[in-house]
Amino acid sequence: MARTARRRSTRPLARDSSRSRRRWPWLVLIFVVLTLAAASNGDQGLIRLFELRADYTRVLRQNDELEGDNARLETEVRQLRENSSAIEKIAREELGMLKADEIVYQVSP
Repeated sequence: MARTARRRSTRPLARDSSRSRRRWPWLVLIFVVLTLAAASNGDQGLIRLFELRADYTRVLRQNDELEGDNARLETEVRQLRENSSAIEKIAREELGMLKADEIVYQVSP
């Protein structure tokens, strides 16, 4: 009778160890999935990180465009300060001004 008791007590241990070996990969997988889900959400998650990187790239591109506009405007201001013909050109094209001795002819169809 003692032998049967031993056999019964050793068999469940063998079954439990094989079951626990099969459960470990699933437990690890569940842990990894839950960790990734927790890391992805919230203000400091991975999704927010990707959004911030996209915003950062957009702001850098916009900054480069604005720097180009500033350089163009600085050139235009310098020309207006140094060159009187540039002022005259703008006055004629944008404001429609004429010189004192010019005559305008309008032709209607």
